[in-house]
Amino acid sequence: MSATRAHAPDIPTFPGERLARFSVAVLERAGLTDEDAHLVAEQLIWRDLREDHPIGLAQLPGCAAALTSGRAAATAKPTIARDGGAVTVIDGQRTLVLDSGKVTWNPGDIVIDVGAWHQWLSESEEVGGRIAFDMIAARFVDGPVGLAQGNDKPMKPPADRKLPPGVKPVRRIVVTDREPWKSSVVSDGPSPDVRTDPARPGFALQRMWVTDGTPSKIALESLHLPYVLVPPKNGSVLNVVTLPPDDTWKGKIGEREVKAWYQSVGAPEISTYSPNAPHPYMQKTNTADFVIVQEGEAVLVLDTQEVSLKKGDFIIVRGQNHAWANKSSKPVTLAIASHDGKA
Repeated sequence: MSATRAHAPDIPTFPGERLARFSVAVLERAGLTDEDAHLVAEQLIWRDLREDHPIGLAQLPGCAAALTSGRAAATAKPTIARDGGAVTVIDGQRTLVLDSGKVTWNPGDIVIDVGAWHQWLSESEEVGGRIAFDMIAARFVDGPVGLAQGNDKPMKPPADRKLPPGVKPVRRIVVTDREPWKSSVVSDGPSPDVRTDPARPGFALQRMWVTDGTPSKIALESLHLPYVLVPPKNGSVLNVVTLPPDDTWKGKIGEREVKAWYQSVGAPEISTYSPNAPHPYMQKTNTADFVIVQEGEAVLVLDTQEVSLKKGDFIIVRGQNHAWANKSSKPVTLAIASHDGKA
């Protein structure tokens, strides 16, 4: 097995085992234990074998120098992490390439990449197109392999479920590695968990994913966790929210209806309802929220001003008191990723 590309005969090639022994020796000399040196060396070599060259063995001199100089602690346990996270198409069409095959996805679809080996392609004839990423570090408990842990079964929506009028089902594509070095689709279909608000006909919150820490676990499913609007400590939640026009419920909602909604999603403490507030559903959380307008025209309501938003706009809310309004005549869809923060 060679750790260099076969189509470059002018570059010397070395057996992977020989490279491993050399790398382990360098790292041990820099201060790592035998076990930790093997773990780091294996990760760097496999990065090269997967042709992730910028983060492969080219990093070995830097690792050794950091350990020798004291910039990195040789006694610290190495953490093998690979990025995972959520990806959505804003406009255009994209192709997700996995070891098991290709997955085509369209505007509004959400990909939950749980540490899977992958590649993004644009195979359509359209020019341009935008996708948005929310990357979260993922923890590997099995070294560089990064297989999904646990036996949580992927959830599916009830067969007889009906969404409120004007609400489109959001496609959730979950991918990970269930075999060493082989990425595949875990589930592909509508969100299995949808929350509605009886006081706002046409409102829907479609849950996508939950992480219960950072780095996050490599899991097959996460929606069995109870968190909806407020993430767990050091974790995150991703939801897609559809807002009906405010005019359809305006003047019909008071403190009782607002409290009932927040109670139903386990977050009564974040409501800042007041009869004099600029919006009944004002809320305040100790989170950093990354928000994308997927469809329609929304309004971000703050204590002192309002911000008009259109499809493709990206908003960061850092713990401010706020609400999301729809002053148009059509539904609005927002993708909201909330990450635990400090007050």
